[in-house]
Amino acid sequence: MRITTTLFKTSLLLLLAATLAACSGKPAPLASEIDEGVLMVAIFGKNYRPASKDALTTWNNPDKHNKRGRYLLQAIAHTVLPDGVTVLVVNAQPAGADGQSTAIHDTPGLLNVFFMKQDGDQWQVLKRHEEGAIGNSGYVGDVKWIKLGADKPGMEIINSLVYYGNVSTSTVLYDLSDQKVRKVAGFAIHADNDVACDPEDHPDANKCWNVTGDYHFVAPQKPGPYDDVMMLISGKSELAQETDAAQQEQSAAAKEANAPEQEENAPEPSTKKAGRVVTKINQWARYAYDGKQYQLVEGENNIRHGF
Repeated sequence: MRITTTLFKTSLLLLLAATLAACSGKPAPLASEIDEGVLMVAIFGKNYRPASKDALTTWNNPDKHNKRGRYLLQAIAHTVLPDGVTVLVVNAQPAGADGQSTAIHDTPGLLNVFFMKQDGDQWQVLKRHEEGAIGNSGYVGDVKWIKLGADKPGMEIINSLVYYGNVSTSTVLYDLSDQKVRKVAGFAIHADNDVACDPEDHPDANKCWNVTGDYHFVAPQKPGPYDDVMMLISGKSELAQETDAAQQEQSAAAKEANAPEQEENAPEPSTKKAGRVVTKINQWARYAYDGKQYQLVEGENNIRHGF
């Protein structure tokens, strides 16, 4: 009886100790509770500038054989993954001697992703990924957090390019599971030339379009790590309709008068636009992961090529 009692007390003490140890671990903070400035200090130390909320330092450019240069680095988004690891996305753009950005319109941003975890009052960098150039004007794009599939957290980076009145918007999808950054997809999701097609400023524009693709995830048709992507594409295209009204009027008058000389002396016909023919666009496209990237498996997506 004494042995049984002793064993019971020992087991109880061990159980209490294990419970206390489990409870002593600090839970992961919520994303809304995390100050990006604190994360930036943990990464860049004294090179972080609180006033401008950026870090000025020497940095690698993986697209140029890791050539180092002077860059401005800014935090643009963060989240906390289901396993408690914090992800910080940092944009890098070239900087001059005055510490200001030297990016121009066609300068891409450099995408950097840090996986971090809080240890007491300190933040530790678990993994650092330099993903290279994307975007324009020194900016990689806007970040959204997504779920690619079961236990597959991811992020979406949306970037728009404006060039001579043409606007094109694309999205790139990344898998963030296992503290890695895997690019798994890239889609065109919007295109328009509204600025170059304004009827008052550009009455001679021949072709106009404004098309947008809205996508969502659906259950995969075949087993795999990621859900399928279904995109619904809608919008319109306009094509100028031309008529030769002056020529038709002159021809009719000549026939009535039966006067060839009038035809010889008639003014040159003028071409006039009679408006635009509007075509509504309704498409759909389905993408599935093939083991390396998402591929179009059904439908069509002509956004990138204009309409």
